[in-house]
Amino acid sequence: MPHKRSRKRKLADIVHFDGILRPFRPQNANFLVDSKRRANVAAAFQKLINADAPSLVKFVVTDAVYAKLGESAASGNTSAQRILAYLTDFTRSFFKKWKALQIEYVLDKFLKDIRGDNAAEIWNSASFPQLRALLCYLFEFLFPEGFLHPDNINALNHNFARLFADAKMSQPLFTTSVLMRGVESSKLRWLDVCSEPSQRLMARSIVVFASEVVLAFFLKAFYAIPTVTERIKWYRREAWQRVTSAALKQFLCDREAVESSSKILDIYYKLKFIPKGSSLRPIEMLIDTKKLCRMDIIRVSLQYLQAKNGISNGFAIPNCNKVIGHRLRMLIAKSSKYTEYFAMSSDISNCFPSLRHDILEEALTRIIQPVDLVLYAATFRVMVTVSPTKGTSRSKMETLLSVGSSIDDARECLKTRLQRNGKAKVSVIVEPLSVKSFPASKLLPRIRYLAMQTTVAYGGKFYSCRRGVSQGSALSTLLCNIYLAYVEECVFNSFFRSIIAEKAMFIRYMDDYLLVSRDYDVAVDVIELLFEDFRKYGIHISQDKTRFTVNLVSLRGRIQGLTPKNFVKGVCWMHFCGLGVNMSTLELSLDPARLKSLNHGKTIANAAIEIHRNPVKSLNLVMSAVRRSLSTKLATFRVCRRIFQSSLAVRNLRQRVFHDVFLHVLKHFFRRVKIRPRSRRIQVFKKALWKLLAEFIHRNRRRQVR
Repeated sequence: MPHKRSRKRKLADIVHFDGILRPFRPQNANFLVDSKRRANVAAAFQKLINADAPSLVKFVVTDAVYAKLGESAASGNTSAQRILAYLTDFTRSFFKKWKALQIEYVLDKFLKDIRGDNAAEIWNSASFPQLRALLCYLFEFLFPEGFLHPDNINALNHNFARLFADAKMSQPLFTTSVLMRGVESSKLRWLDVCSEPSQRLMARSIVVFASEVVLAFFLKAFYAIPTVTERIKWYRREAWQRVTSAALKQFLCDREAVESSSKILDIYYKLKFIPKGSSLRPIEMLIDTKKLCRMDIIRVSLQYLQAKNGISNGFAIPNCNKVIGHRLRMLIAKSSKYTEYFAMSSDISNCFPSLRHDILEEALTRIIQPVDLVLYAATFRVMVTVSPTKGTSRSKMETLLSVGSSIDDARECLKTRLQRNGKAKVSVIVEPLSVKSFPASKLLPRIRYLAMQTTVAYGGKFYSCRRGVSQGSALSTLLCNIYLAYVEECVFNSFFRSIIAEKAMFIRYMDDYLLVSRDYDVAVDVIELLFEDFRKYGIHISQDKTRFTVNLVSLRGRIQGLTPKNFVKGVCWMHFCGLGVNMSTLELSLDPARLKSLNHGKTIANAAIEIHRNPVKSLNLVMSAVRRSLSTKLATFRVCRRIFQSSLAVRNLRQRVFHDVFLHVLKHFFRRVKIRPRSRRIQVFKKALWKLLAEFIHRNRRRQVR
């Protein structure tokens, strides 16, 4: 009997409560680069510090759990009273420690503050080991020893550090499956009086609270900066301010910008910097949607006039994957007896800020002819039938812009442009939704207004630019191509025939150049003109990114600044826009270095998160993500396959593509889902990926036979 009474008393003291699970917020990592949303999150956390005790406890646990604990404590449950008192004491001591936390001391202890070297500071973003060590100190300082078990603290440190190190734009910053990995609610000894479901609920609430604390610390200590591949890097605030101030000075010097007390024009660009290698790239963003629509009209109008007047595009190619394979096959057919080629791969240094306005206006004046021509910009609703991939067709309606000398001319130009793409077939072009007419003479003043003589805002100040074009706008790419095509026509006027068709292949994609020549004299003449005569037009070739074959080593005496690093020895592969060209056989392949840096993470990582939640749909989900992310790689693979003659070479290329893609995707699986490499799911995925490449080869062979 005594045993039964003690058991009844023990069961009565057990605390059991239900509550709605509080989600991790914010769900998306895009708020990290939005100053207003970031300030709102930080202000909400700062407001809680000065709140009363019940509000602090509700911040740790949910309102429903706090209400249940209060009811149990009021009814005389001693266990609930102890838990409530423990949480109240914990929250008070926690926020006292938070106020006493010296963030600069913590950062100096775990992150080096490099001063004076901007390139080193840009490379010195917070790494995963540094974040893990910093979070370990943070948890030990803020949380008492009995609140979280040491094993749980180690698991949380690792999970938080991994999520912040792998954070990407447009992806969830916190995921429940990753944060709760390794956290055991049974190790929280002060929750022994609770039932198992209540322990799990309380443990998850504590992890959500820890995520709020860590997020508040990161917002207070770091700047979240997205890179070109949308990966978020974490920089110390004072270090990033020093780097951006130096980058701003360089930007003002390149664009010949002058500070103004207010904006001169009624529009302005917002300037931001993103890391790229050991430097910062300036990006100018125009937020006004009406002005963006005007830019689209100007862009399509320039393309129409350029095609109508027969203005050359120079050595520019519209599509790297398609054109380079065709040009290489032409060169192979005309030089089958040659075994040695002279090649160069180069890049224009600081291209967009280097464009001179007087030369750009000369190039635009040649295109905008006749000036009294009236143009019609019409927006059409088009029914497009997408080319089938597996024997099925799909139609969709699109709204597209076209420009012509009349509405009928604009309709025909749109139809020709869509059919030239080769990816879709136009079924119906209905009547235009809107039509706007304007004389061609207004194009040049509008271009000056929107893209050349622009006003840039940064740090609350306005700067008026007198040189270059805005990088990141809708017109920047087209204006850069027009400028470089004009310069190439002026410089290489006597070399066009020998370069394009007879003795060499010389192409440009944006600001990247590739030269492959079978004649030594032609190669040397083109390279000297590229390095010397381009300077007259404000264009400078980056010597750090320029590579030559070793048989052009005699150029060191002709061109100043070249070093032995500019000449590739051994089996030479010239890398150009994600492709690699073998200079002994002109074999085209993928660039492994570029493949590793591709941004497959958005689709693959989201698919990996879903795999962990629903294993049944894993294979179909992953393969659909792979198909979307490998569209460019498969197109390149088709170009590479057409150059090879033997089936053995095709199989070797297929094996190489499979190996690179599989390792890249598997890397995301290890980080996000922790799938073992020898598991059955990975083996099934390998077979599906291999089958995908095989179907791609056979499908394109059947198309060529037809």
